Amino acid sequence: MLSDPASPIFAIVAIVVAFFYAALLARLFPAHIQAARISTLDGLRGFLVISVFLHHACIWFFYIKTSKWQLPPSYFYGNLGQISVSLFFMITAFLFFSKLLRATEEPIDWGRFYISRFMRLGPIYFLMLLTVCCIVMYKTDFLLHDAPANILRSLIKWIPFGILGLPDINGHRSTAIIVAHVIWSLPYELIFYAALPLIGFFVGTKRQVLPFLLSICACTFIVEQMHYPSLLQLSIFLGGIVAAYCARYSGLRAFCSGRFAGCVALLCLGLVFFMPPTDYGWKSVLLLSVVFIIIACGNSLFGVLLHRGIRLVGDMGYSVYLLHGIILFVTFDGYVRTGVSQAINGLMFWAVVCALIFPLITICYITFRFIELPAMGASLPLHARILRLLRRPASVAPATQG
Repeated sequence: MLSDPASPIFAIVAIVVAFFYAALLARLFPAHIQAARISTLDGLRGFLVISVFLHHACIWFFYIKTSKWQLPPSYFYGNLGQISVSLFFMITAFLFFSKLLRATEEPIDWGRFYISRFMRLGPIYFLMLLTVCCIVMYKTDFLLHDAPANILRSLIKWIPFGILGLPDINGHRSTAIIVAHVIWSLPYELIFYAALPLIGFFVGTKRQVLPFLLSICACTFIVEQMHYPSLLQLSIFLGGIVAAYCARYSGLRAFCSGRFAGCVALLCLGLVFFMPPTDYGWKSVLLLSVVFIIIACGNSLFGVLLHRGIRLVGDMGYSVYLLHGIILFVTFDGYVRTGVSQAINGLMFWAVVCALIFPLITICYITFRFIELPAMGASLPLHARILRLLRRPASVAPATQG
């Protein structure tokens, strides 16, 4: 089993290492763990981001040997990535559709909402982009391999979270591999954010015409720039929307919190892992929706999702999601199709991956603590400052003497 690079045992060991190390950080810095309204979702996020890391690590094992970036020849590792992103989409839909459902009591300030979203997504994304640029400069020997105008055009396309595409920068082939192509999911998240005033218009929130019209324009723009995104990927958000409705019923929450529901969730999750990742479709989405509804209604999967380390990884999940590809690239890019890569076996490779967990968690804890948290905390003052600027009366020009 240890000779098989796609053995699930490597993922299990890596997950245990990640969560015990994160638990150590949580013990050393307990005040920095955010108090979440739904703790099980924090724990779920922790599992998902580590699963994405392991999914891309497995892809890297075969990439250094073949130079082909593709799904690994393993149902388990192939599905790790797709299942994780699907559940991420459902988490997004659940949290923000729940906000819409509460909007009759707590009206939504859309300006404040979008500023907070930008401050949540932007700082780490731009740090990632800066790091990518530094790596590209190093890999291209600090020389121009493309016209300056083309380089600038490429950078501009990267800035809006992948909506305009991710072209190669300065002639560096497959630049997006530096971040393991993870940015593809962000435009789908942005479509959902942009659609919220439109959705809210039909679910009982206070009807505001301007946000409604701007929502239509924003959704149209993003969809066109993405050259019409996958309907299957967009449909995944429905799982989170259904979960938001389900979580409003105390009887259903009580049922979903029980052991039987936990067993059902694990069974459905297991069935998805036995499906070919190249055949990912409606059956997988439906099964994952059942899993998510049960967790969103409070099931901790026998207490696992409440583990201190898992929840800390979930808190800093966005940093892990965006930065893990860079760590994998820096570690393994020099071995692509070399004699050394051909000699690396599964055990050697996964030993290195397990070792990478320590710098990954450490770096992401630092970025979470000193970039993400301050940025999120600054969103409300920033919104207030923008409002003051918009409401400031125009100064009256002094009359000229004639």
